[in-house]
Amino acid sequence: MSENRFQPPASDVTEPVSPIITDYELAKRDQRAAGFILDALIAYPLMILLKILPGALGVFNILDIDIDLFRIPDLAAWLTTLFFYYLICEGLWYKTIGKLVTSTRVIHVSRKDPSFSQIFARTLIRYIPLEFVTYLGSDKRPSGWHDRWSDTRVINVT
Repeated sequence: MSENRFQPPASDVTEPVSPIITDYELAKRDQRAAGFILDALIAYPLMILLKILPGALGVFNILDIDIDLFRIPDLAAWLTTLFFYYLICEGLWYKTIGKLVTSTRVIHVSRKDPSFSQIFARTLIRYIPLEFVTYLGSDKRPSGWHDRWSDTRVINVT
């Protein structure tokens, strides 16, 4: 009997495999705290710059919009800046500048690179009130809710 000419060709449809981290050590509490402080010190000037720059460049005058970004509450501007800072940095490089300095990065619990949706979830979960309290246990290598609920961890890369 001859081969079925209507049968679709066989093809490999497996997803590309991201590099697997075979051995890792979770970041310590002091590394996580130092990374957070550094990220805050970097994000605050970014917030100020984002509030000043459009007005200084005359963007609103060109568009004939009467808006003053300084009327936006600082808390809203701060939370928005932090959200996009974490989302962009961790989404593209799996680390922020604070993590770069402290030699840490984000991974998925399967030891692969996390997906963008996991980074997005991780970033959103940070905004749960008192989420930072989840680090106050006795564990020297803590995982907060934003780590556990997004199936990610912060590890040492040294």
